[in-house]
Amino acid sequence: MRPLKTIILGVATSFLVVMGSTGMARECAENYNRIPMYAYQNFPVNWDEQAEPRFYALIRTPQEYDQVFHPAPIAGDPRPFHPEASLYEKSQILMVAHVFAASPDPSKADRIFEVERVTTKAGELTLRYRLKRPKSDVDAAQFKFFLAIQVPRANYQKVTIFEDGKLVGQLKPSEGLWTVPKPAPE
Repeated sequence: MRPLKTIILGVATSFLVVMGSTGMARECAENYNRIPMYAYQNFPVNWDEQAEPRFYALIRTPQEYDQVFHPAPIAGDPRPFHPEASLYEKSQILMVAHVFAASPDPSKADRIFEVERVTTKAGELTLRYRLKRPKSDVDAAQFKFFLAIQVPRANYQKVTIFEDGKLVGQLKPSEGLWTVPKPAPE
């Protein structure tokens, strides 16, 4: 009877080890939808790009969206100013913006940010992208280019952003840090 107990104990231990290791957090690819830069008639709010070269935010509500983006009406343009409020029932928007001296060519704007991957692991959302800087035009005005992606709604503890393989920012939405820098009060 002793050998049978040893076998059962061994099998049970192996089972627990296997089950325990599968319960460990693994990095998983996250579904996302890219929102084209010119989908809405708006632009990111101003920020001090000398102090903060990037502006980034995890937008969870229509009110947060309105703090990060301002309307830019164009006569006769049928595009809306912001997403439908229903988007936030199942999704959030992760946005990263840069300022460049370049012409805002709508046909090339969405090529500046190339998403490599979006992943989740143990309550952390990670965005990795490549930045393809637009050709600098000394005669061009400073213009805000941005990447906006729609990700599943979740209570992310941390959002980590990598640009060209380098860590460039972190948000901690559960602690109230949902945007860097903080938008100026209206």
